[in-house]
Amino acid sequence: MREKINRLAEGNYEYEQSRVIVTPEVLDWNHVTKQVYQTSLVISNEKRHLMKGIVTTHAPEITIDPVNFRGVDSTIVVSVDMERVKPGENFESVLQIISDCGNEKVSLCIPKESVKAKASGHQIEDLSQFVSLVQKDIEAGVKLFDTPAFRDGLLAKDAQKQAIYDGLRASAGRKNALDNFLVSIGKKKPVTIAVEQVYRQYDACREAFQDEISITKNTWGYEEFQICSDASFLRIENEHITTEEFVGDRFVCKYEIDPEQMVMGKNYARIEIKNTRQTIKISVVAVKPGVQHEKAQKNRREQRTLCQMLKRHLAFCMNRLPLQDYLQEMDQLLQGSGLEKNSTRLQLYRIHLAIMEHQAEVVTKGLNSLEEQAEELRKEHPERYAGFCYLKGIWTDDESVKEECIRQIRDCYEETGQDAQVLWCLLYLDPELQSEKKKFTTILEQLTDGCYSPIFYLEICQILNDTPKYLTELSEVIVQALHWGCKNHFIEKETALRYVYLAGRLRQYSAGVLEDMTLLYDRYPEDEILTVICKMLMRGQITTKDAFVWYERGVNHNLKITELYEYYMYSIDEKETMAFTHSVLLYFLYDNHLTVDKKAMLYAYVVRQKDKDPETYESYRTLMQNFTWKQLREGRISTNLGVLYNEFVTEEVLDKEMAVQLAGFLLQYEITCDNPNMVGVYVSHPELSEEHFAPFVKGKAVITCATSRAKLFLIDREYHRYADDSWYRLKPLLEMDGMKEVCYRFDKQNRALLLALGEQASKQVVDTAETVELRAQLLACEGLRENYRHALELKQMQYFYQRGERGRLEEALEQLDWTTVEAGERGRMIEYCAWCECFAKAMEGILQFGFEGIPIKRLQTISEQAFQDASAVPDERMLCLAWKLFTENAYSEPVLKYLMRFFSGTVAELVCLWQAAGDLSRESLEERLLAQSIFSGEVVPEVFTVFAQYKEHAGNKQIIRAFKKWMAYEYLLRGRQLPEELFADYFVDVQKKEDMPCLLAVLKHMSGKAELSEEEAKFADYHVGKLYDQKMIFAFYRNFYGKISLPEHVLDQVYVEYIANPDHDVALHYRIYVGADKGKYAEVKMHNVFAGIHVREFVLFEDERLEYYITEHYNGKDHRSEVQEITTGKDDIHPDTGSRYAKLNEMMAAKNSGEDEKLIDLMESFTMEREIAASIFEPL
Repeated sequence: MREKINRLAEGNYEYEQSRVIVTPEVLDWNHVTKQVYQTSLVISNEKRHLMKGIVTTHAPEITIDPVNFRGVDSTIVVSVDMERVKPGENFESVLQIISDCGNEKVSLCIPKESVKAKASGHQIEDLSQFVSLVQKDIEAGVKLFDTPAFRDGLLAKDAQKQAIYDGLRASAGRKNALDNFLVSIGKKKPVTIAVEQVYRQYDACREAFQDEISITKNTWGYEEFQICSDASFLRIENEHITTEEFVGDRFVCKYEIDPEQMVMGKNYARIEIKNTRQTIKISVVAVKPGVQHEKAQKNRREQRTLCQMLKRHLAFCMNRLPLQDYLQEMDQLLQGSGLEKNSTRLQLYRIHLAIMEHQAEVVTKGLNSLEEQAEELRKEHPERYAGFCYLKGIWTDDESVKEECIRQIRDCYEETGQDAQVLWCLLYLDPELQSEKKKFTTILEQLTDGCYSPIFYLEICQILNDTPKYLTELSEVIVQALHWGCKNHFIEKETALRYVYLAGRLRQYSAGVLEDMTLLYDRYPEDEILTVICKMLMRGQITTKDAFVWYERGVNHNLKITELYEYYMYSIDEKETMAFTHSVLLYFLYDNHLTVDKKAMLYAYVVRQKDKDPETYESYRTLMQNFTWKQLREGRISTNLGVLYNEFVTEEVLDKEMAVQLAGFLLQYEITCDNPNMVGVYVSHPELSEEHFAPFVKGKAVITCATSRAKLFLIDREYHRYADDSWYRLKPLLEMDGMKEVCYRFDKQNRALLLALGEQASKQVVDTAETVELRAQLLACEGLRENYRHALELKQMQYFYQRGERGRLEEALEQLDWTTVEAGERGRMIEYCAWCECFAKAMEGILQFGFEGIPIKRLQTISEQAFQDASAVPDERMLCLAWKLFTENAYSEPVLKYLMRFFSGTVAELVCLWQAAGDLSRESLEERLLAQSIFSGEVVPEVFTVFAQYKEHAGNKQIIRAFKKWMAYEYLLRGRQLPEELFADYFVDVQKKEDMPCLLAVLKHMSGKAELSEEEAKFADYHVGKLYDQKMIFAFYRNFYGKISLPEHVLDQVYVEYIANPDHDVALHYRIYVGADKGKYAEVKMHNVFAGIHVREFVLFEDERLEYYITEHYNGKDHRSEVQEITTGKDDIHPDTGSRYAKLNEMMAAKNSGEDEKLIDLMESFTMEREIAASIFEPL
């Protein structure tokens, strides 16, 4: 600004200001925070000059950054805080740009139905449009989802959706959070997948190969899936996929099967495709062929045959399979065994069957055949050789042969290291082993050495069944044999009871013995066996559901076992259908050492059954009451304790200690989640600023839900959140709603209880003193959300205002945080402040959120003191308020002084302030006003009055000089109307100091006067002549005709005057003609006489016409003016000047008018003057 003033003061003018350009023409608003809309504009100028200026506004809702600008292109960010705008109304305002290139206004408008959000160039007005956007471009959707505009724009009117959004936004993975949100609010279905086959088999896998799984999805949306294999030979190509990788609704998952990682034969694998919502399992069987594989298959067939033969043999030995059936089935098994036809094993089996069928020929032939191979068989397969000797021994009648066979078998037994198969052959031939005792001990030795043959177990059981007295201890091998006998029901009762007796004496728990006891009890349901079963379970401290069955039988059989009833209680599966016998109830009435949980279960059962069994209830009442009150004081809670609390905790018995504990339980719930992928749950209350997390233990957790608006968000192992309520069930631990108020009387610090009661109170039509006290307690709690806290404060203040409690209202207002006040409530808050005369608090709100909607008189009263105490530092919000008061004519002297000191606006607005200031000191304002007028080029008529006043105060001389010269320039080039006082100043100034623009201005002004004073005439005569001599000739000189003596040729000529930029080339295109023949245009350059005033003079006679147009060359182009014409009439002829041109013009006028006598006289006079001049002045 100073630079321009100095330049004008020195007489350096800019012909024209470069036009201010503001782009874009249509402002693009972005929703950047909760209620702030923002746009940017670029200020430049047409000539691309460096420009300076400021941007101002009178709207307190607008923030401008920066206010001052300097540059060729200056970017200005404009923010509008819609929090200050009355809901449902358009926002309209104006920005004023004041610059050295002039002023420009920019209109702002944000409609009430303004764009809610913006993404990818699309305006999103509602959730349906947002869903469409997500379907087309999920990246744009996620970007918008994470902006404040989404929550505060698209969800502004739906608190439920906002709560879901707040909870899910904390989820890991933005795309997951977005998809789960849309699912939760019902805008889309969850993504699920499917495959065509869940079983795949590959035969003859010799080389590595690939296959694929076609996975289809049901709908659009985002999901992630893990794909894994549990076998090394099957490798998945993509172990992690998202729905973004699907082509359409299909994704092809490739996998490779590598035989190098397989074993011969069948190989098993399982492919799992899973995410939180579902798991798909695909079974894969791959067969690797080969020589080893075929051999293994053959071995397996043989083993299966041998196994089936063994089962038939055991059944036959236990008399469970008739001989003929046995022989027939064994023959069938041998036929399909796959054994080689001539193998020794097959021959041995055939001979054995033939002996049982007494087929002498077959036996003899077979034995003879093996006899031929005996030597070789003895060396390679001694166990088979022993079998041959056994068959030979049992078939022959020759004792010597039999003895030889026994000897051979004994030798084999020793040679093979006491092989079990060889021993079996001895058992039926060797006379030494025919004694049961000897056989028993020999078999035990074999079993002890690691033999697990069922044939020997059968022998042991058979001996014990025949002679139970041999069962004297329960060694490991005996237990194994007995276990086989129990499973196969081959233990006689006497042996079984012997076994039970020994089992009862065991000091350690044995799962195997326990199983045998249960099997024996199924055959022999004796209390002795049941007793052993119960004791053994107790010895192992087993309290499973299976154990309960035996404890229950023991109780029902009235077994006298210490702690049997306790174990019965510990193992019971708690269900609504469970029932306790009278004996159980009676037992625990007098001898109860149960844990707290089990006691609670028992007592809860008694309470539930009180209508059916009132006698037992009465017997237990005192016991249950004392237990219940103790547990409550100790702060314990469970479902069963909840039953007891409901029954025995009443208002009459409740004390402070109990109430404090109960208050914490009243709002607790047990949540059960059926989805095993979930690890916990977040509980979010819209009234509280923090969330609470509870981990799942076996799918259950206990949470606190204080109000009906609480939201639950399940979380998986990947920290993704879900609002799907179909995955969980909620059950209150207590159903004692009526006790909330009772607990409140004892405990007024429990935040959850206060929230619950506060929700109840909010439904009341009329507030009571108790409600007000409750809200006060809530306001004292920490962790409340600001919007909820403010809602409570608002209700409190409304109550105080309605009741006229000024003191309490004033206390509440002192704690008021204006940032939490909704736009629709601010007016009421201001009213409360005014009623309490809390003007400072009211001003705090006004300055923060504006004054829209506040009555002007109320605004004036509130702000009075603030303007009196205003600091020396300007405040834009105070300025906006002051200007509002000023424009509404509701201002006081402090307001006016504040504006005069700090206000920035247009010159016209500053003039209004100046006029209103009256008798106040206005020098500073005047200086700012004039300086801004010079800087911006803005002039209003009142500026000259301000200038005159400022000049009287002997203001800044540089500003005065600049203003005068600028106005002189404007007068000369623009024709601006100036007051007479300014011309009088010019007249005085130019006589003191040469100042060309002011001199020309005063001369031009004098030329228009009808009369000049003697002083003025002398002034004009002197300066016109001087300027004429300096070739500074202007058209207005002709207006001095008759007032001063003009230079000789001034009136002989006509002047074409054209005002243009002095830097432009100006050419005059003209033609002078008489009659119809105009001729061609001639071109001459026009002279820049002063600051862009271009002049060209012509001599025109009375009958001549001058036709012309002007071209102005700049920016590489010629710009042509309209064609104009000048003629000379009688009024333009001034014969009294005495010039020859004047006389010639006079003669032509007389000729044209037919005045012949006058023409002759003029011609004689003209000739005479020429002769005289020629005689006097000789040529040099």
